Amino acid sequence: MIDLTDNYNIATNWKQWLRLTLFLGLVGIVIAFSTGNIPLSAGIIIFPIVIITLLSILQYPVILLYLIFTLNYFLMGIHRYYTIEGISVVMDALLVSELVLICIHSSCNRNIEWRSAWNALVIFSFVWMVYCVLEIVNPSGMVQAWILSRGLIFNGLFLSIIVSLVITDYKQIRVLIFLYACFTMLAVLKAMMQKYWGFDFVEKRWLANGGSVTHIIGTGTRYFSFFTDAGNFGPNMGAAGVTLGILAFYVKNYVRICHIWHVPFRDERRHDRAVGGPGFICFDK
Repeated sequence: MIDLTDNYNIATNWKQWLRLTLFLGLVGIVIAFSTGNIPLSAGIIIFPIVIITLLSILQYPVILLYLIFTLNYFLMGIHRYYTIEGISVVMDALLVSELVLICIHSSCNRNIEWRSAWNALVIFSFVWMVYCVLEIVNPSGMVQAWILSRGLIFNGLFLSIIVSLVITDYKQIRVLIFLYACFTMLAVLKAMMQKYWGFDFVEKRWLANGGSVTHIIGTGTRYFSFFTDAGNFGPNMGAAGVTLGILAFYVKNYVRICHIWHVPFRDERRHDRAVGGPGFICFDK
């Protein structure tokens, strides 16, 4: 049973700490500007924003899921421009942090339905994880390949548990659909820039270092948007075409617009047709 008194006290304490933090921040900014310490001023200005973000995520763990969803879509594209050491560990740490936040949130508010995590997706993900873990003792297996595939082994289970626990409202699903539609539009716009304005300096350098072998071919140029390569761009656009195309029958406005924007680039990827064709064939409205 949820103790509303405890929840009220927690929320009140957070508000008091937030007010104190803002007051101390304002005092610190005045002192820093008075002494001409600009870096300190910037740090003090950013600090309350970080605190507010952390408190909001702790109160609403679904916010971190939205951030993970966003970062996961763009992380590999960012890696082309800025070298990020241990890039795969970033996502692992975020997913584990989300699970920890859910546990903390549950202990404070007691409004997490843990029974929701007992479903077919979680069970199948767990069975798949156990099977993959047992592959370590396979004499013909490669430990290095197992380590590189840990994202598919563990993150699938973690993500299925997280989604089952924090996505409990139809509006949250609409937010994910909206984000997915917006990201798809950005991916298409980036590919259109590559096609009509050309590649930027970093992309040209990537092509010159070997990417042109598989992307500048006799049948034409394989555009890759901000994905790692065309092999990832194609299937992602195919999946987006199926998902947004089906949703367009039920959801109007941005989903239908994004699907129309996506159509011109669908026919340029064989991977896209391989994913999109069977997907629409199997759909029974």
